[in-house]
This record gives sequence, structure tokens and C-alpha cells, in this order.
Amino acid sequence: MGHISNNDILGVIFCGGQALRLGGLSKMTIKLGGQSLLSHAATHLQSHVAAMALSVKPDTPLPIIREFEIIYDSHDESVAFALLSALKHAKDRGYGAILTLPVDTPFLPGNYAAAMISASKDTSINLDCVYAQYNGRIQGLHSLWKTSVYDELEVQIMKNKTYKISNLYDKTLSTSCIFTDVDKASFLNINTPETLKLAQDIIAAP
Repeated sequence: MGHISNNDILGVIFCGGQALRLGGLSKMTIKLGGQSLLSHAATHLQSHVAAMALSVKPDTPLPIIREFEIIYDSHDESVAFALLSALKHAKDRGYGAILTLPVDTPFLPGNYAAAMISASKDTSINLDCVYAQYNGRIQGLHSLWKTSVYDELEVQIMKNKTYKISNLYDKTLSTSCIFTDVDKASFLNINTPETLKLAQDIIAAP
């Protein structure tokens, strides 16, 4: 991946999910411990990237937000299209990489961003991507992608119809950043009333 500095990175928060199992709520506005999920997500990125952006559908109602760039994704087939749009947005603006996370995973390791960036530097191989792995599982949209891989991903997604994110890792020069010894709630995905209640209980615990 070469040397990527924080000033070369655009942080991207994916907010385009429909949240049907949560009654169609806009996940970014859901409150958890007095803060919105968007605020929780931004906290994991803000001191490690040059700027932050939200990936959203064109009809997504947006709160009053000034500190984020907006990336619109009009495809419904797969989140892979949102990733592609984010890469193009960043590449067109001169960023060397994007560091991503979905808005609905508030409990990330405290060193999430620093560890992902460090992993991109700890090799002499010219990597395309670093992705997070925890408890034996690949963590989908928790990734750092070099923007120069855009053309290759465009072929994989648009022409070859490779829509599964983990398959994109397999088809590019990627490596994992393995997180261990972190809180058991790390990478909890809030996508149902039950997981939202669990997250509320976790954050309210003494």
C-alpha cells in the first residue's frame, strides 16, 4: 500500500442501509448513551483522517451536518456499489486511501483507526486493502482501501458482478488487521430492536 499518512485518508461512514428491521429509522440519528450513532462513528475516525464523508442514498434525510462530505450512492443491489462510489469520490479529490466503517457499529476497539493505518504500513508489499478481523470473522465494511485500486474494483463490481465484500478482498491484494483482547461488544452490529436494546444495556452498565 505504500506509505499512507493521515492527511492522505478520507474517513467514510456508510449510512445507506434501509434499517427495515428497525422500522425504517435513519440509523445515523439513533441515540445511544445520549449521542447519535453518527457521532459515535465519527469519534472513531476524526483524529486519524484528513476529512470525513457520509455514504448515503439520494433520498436519505440528513441532519444538519457541516463537518462531513456527502457521497451519494444510487445502487440498491449491494453495498459494494457504495464502496465503489466512496473510492471514486476520494480518488477524484486527491486522497490516497479511504478508511471506512458502517454507522451501526458504535463499539469499536479504541485503536481501530490507528491499527488499520499501521497495518497498511507494516509491509513492503504494495497492498490494495486492509480489512478488520475479530473473533475469526471478517468485519465487512471495516476497511482501509487505497484509491488507486478503483479501476480494478470497478471491473470486479460493474463487469464481473462481484458484490460480496469478502470476495473483493480475495480478488485484490489485501491483508487482515486482527483485533484481539478487546471488549466482547466490539463490532456489535445494531440492526434489530434486540441488538439496539443490547447496545443500550451495554452503554448504561456501570
